[in-house]
Amino acid sequence: LIGEFATRSRQPCQLRLEREVVFRLRRAEHPEAAAADAPLALEVTGLQLEALPEIVALRARLRDMLTATDEGFNVKSVGGWWVGHRDLEFRVGDSKLRRLCDSFQEIATLPLYFQAKGFWGYLHACSRIIDAIEYHQTGARVTASARTRFVDPADEGAAAVGKEMCQEMLQVHRQLAERFAASTVNMGALFE
Repeated sequence: LIGEFATRSRQPCQLRLEREVVFRLRRAEHPEAAAADAPLALEVTGLQLEALPEIVALRARLRDMLTATDEGFNVKSVGGWWVGHRDLEFRVGDSKLRRLCDSFQEIATLPLYFQAKGFWGYLHACSRIIDAIEYHQTGARVTASARTRFVDPADEGAAAVGKEMCQEMLQVHRQLAERFAASTVNMGALFE
């Protein structure tokens, strides 16, 4: 079963549920923490966060095509390619990626630089199996993190680019990013 996120959440992924999905709530095992201080873990089997298939295909295609050019495969070159080809190859009615990118246009104050970075980030979305969501308590504050693994271990290179972008966004641009893509920002914080 595939579940699609609403376009305005600006998520470059979808949920894939296996025939059976199981959740277990228990204390996580952490050798450095006493049992009472270990995070509470919501363990999961049968749930994936899957990069949109058109993104995975486009990333491979653009990497192959643009790496061979003088400009290379980077934010500027993929942004230029997207502007020149989106109307021909990614029709609004057929392409979730197109609708995601067009949703940035709804935000009149979002600078083009951040739109380009958003597209670059979308291209580096990777599919992950969600093993657990861990809840950590420090005093009155509770934070969450996810334990995941890649569906395809070959995605590590793309994920490293995505992780670097996510860390920059969380450390430098979080306030701005949360105004325009709160769901994506918080998903990034959870997984990175």
